[in-house]
Amino acid sequence: MIRRAFWLAVLILASVASADAAARFQRAGLAAPGVDWEPLPPGARIEIALPRLRSPAAMAFLPDGRWLYTERQHGWVVLVNGPASIVVIHFPSLSEGERGLLGVAVDPNFNTNGYVYVYYSSAEDRAVTGQLDNRVVRFTLSGTRGLTPTVMLKVPLDSNFNSLHNGGNLHFGPDGKLYMSIGDYLNAANGQDLTRTPAKIHRFNPTVPLSAPPDNPFYDGVGPNVDSTLAFGFRNPFDFDFDPVSGALFAADNGVACDDEVNRVLAGYNYGWRSNYPTCDDSSPGGPDPNFNSIPPLISWPYSVAPTGVMFYRGDLFPEWKNDLFVCHWKNGEIHHFKLNGAHTALVAHTILADPVLGTNLCNLDIEAAPQGAIYFMRDVPDIAGKETRDVWRITRTATVYASTFAPSTPIPHAGDTLTYTLRLIHYGTLTTTFSITSSLPPSTTLIGSPEAVGGAIVGSEAGITWNGAILPNTTLTATYSVSISDQIAAPTLLANSMTISTTQAESFQLSAAVVVNGHATYLPIALRSFAP
Repeated sequence: MIRRAFWLAVLILASVASADAAARFQRAGLAAPGVDWEPLPPGARIEIALPRLRSPAAMAFLPDGRWLYTERQHGWVVLVNGPASIVVIHFPSLSEGERGLLGVAVDPNFNTNGYVYVYYSSAEDRAVTGQLDNRVVRFTLSGTRGLTPTVMLKVPLDSNFNSLHNGGNLHFGPDGKLYMSIGDYLNAANGQDLTRTPAKIHRFNPTVPLSAPPDNPFYDGVGPNVDSTLAFGFRNPFDFDFDPVSGALFAADNGVACDDEVNRVLAGYNYGWRSNYPTCDDSSPGGPDPNFNSIPPLISWPYSVAPTGVMFYRGDLFPEWKNDLFVCHWKNGEIHHFKLNGAHTALVAHTILADPVLGTNLCNLDIEAAPQGAIYFMRDVPDIAGKETRDVWRITRTATVYASTFAPSTPIPHAGDTLTYTLRLIHYGTLTTTFSITSSLPPSTTLIGSPEAVGGAIVGSEAGITWNGAILPNTTLTATYSVSISDQIAAPTLLANSMTISTTQAESFQLSAAVVVNGHATYLPIALRSFAP
């Protein structure tokens, strides 16, 4: 970490204010979007987590913080542990067009069974039956090896073997069922055909093979409807997630030239995609149609953005984002942030995350939150040769604790005055941390009395102040001490002293404060500095 000293004395500091977020984004060369930019929360930063990948498609986190990602073109499932990554299993997947190793989900009982589920395009039956299919396979992750792959489901591809609109992803719901999204195979008629698996979102018991729960809306056990169908009328629902407030499923769907959507998916409902779907001009707008018993999307875009990753934030690292919805855009890399009403049935606020350095081109594909609360996402970047590669980045918090500089009772004391310093320690994070703060006394000053603190133990001496203790999340601790200024100071004099802060969550750093004795200066009383967990 870079240590900085804050010298807070002299007139020039009065004119140095933090540039507002919009100005910083303009300097980064961003054009103003139709939706307001949202700067990252205080103390947040974006950093690279895993660079230079070729074709990652989806991620899933293990309970211990390690994570898996799928390589779409190579058919690899890769395990990441810190900076180390290793291929744990390979699936002979097709990779033409939008096929490949797409989805991955970790069993809710992973700690006891080690199960991981993947969704991929397969040609393994072609030599025998001539059939291609998308399939769900379960394997057991043991250490760094994927063992005993078991085919759970096969969804035959259409006879034209079209390589587009395969979807799709896997997630477990709060009910313990396994859910799968799948595209229409570029055949819009599949959207309204309940006898066909494509263009649907499905709900399964995680049995071998997968089975349909009898409470699914179209279940009859005999057909011809597909018993596993939860909802229908989708074009290419690439990803989805479950609302932690209501438990409802929210899915992105890719439209044609418009009607890219995020839908609140309810059991048995029709989301409108069909043959002869209206064009997107003003005379015949697309969207819900009562003739198809379809319901309107929660969110839609009037232009093509190709929504991909969908995530509700459940972590504690960013409490200001708790239970909010985030959606990535394939075409422009934006991360759209949605705040919903109390019941999570309607949109309240919509912004686009923006970083002063990277701009708004952040996430092109999947987005997931780690158990520790950091947000991971896949971002397209050109390599040295100009070819597209994909990195995994993360939004983490450089600060769970903020410490103010010394806040003296006056910035321009006089010789012989008493000067009182106030120290404030503010914890915005989620973990209790111990701290140690040491502060030197300004030159030409003498400590008066004993320092006082609310929280922790503080002592003073001729050398300065020492303050130790533990601080709980969402807590502010304060301490004060007083010094007398030598009456021998005649001319205007700058007196500076420093404070060193150390915690169990970060390396130590220093802050400095200053006053001008017998001077005429403008003083900025509070300067914040954060340290990383």
